[in-house]
Amino acid sequence: MVHLILEKVHKSSNDKLYSSALFLDVQGAFEKIFHQRLAEIMTTNNFPPYLVDWVQSYLLDRSVWITDGAASELSFTPIQVGIPQGSPVSPFLFNVYSSSLCHNHQRLGVELMVSYVDDYCLLAISV
Repeated sequence: MVHLILEKVHKSSNDKLYSSALFLDVQGAFEKIFHQRLAEIMTTNNFPPYLVDWVQSYLLDRSVWITDGAASELSFTPIQVGIPQGSPVSPFLFNVYSSSLCHNHQRLGVELMVSYVDDYCLLAISV
């Protein structure tokens, strides 16, 4: 990712053009994923129905026991939003969920948009 960005910046500099980059990190990205919306995005992007069903099953009926060391809840709390952090499929699911961010970058005057999970770079080059 870094090599690609530097290559574009170097080329634009050689062509006497200016480059501007915006780097973004989505804070708490995994915990803000709405399960139903993820299923809609997967369906719209022609994922096979069995895969959409598997992901929904994977996210369904998750719960957590909350404690602060001194006190704890009496029962498990259902998790309605978010995907498990640390799971090997979670980065992929987040990329699917946020894929619409990457579709129209050229129309906005952005030369390059790259992402790695919840980190983004938008690169604009003068004309």
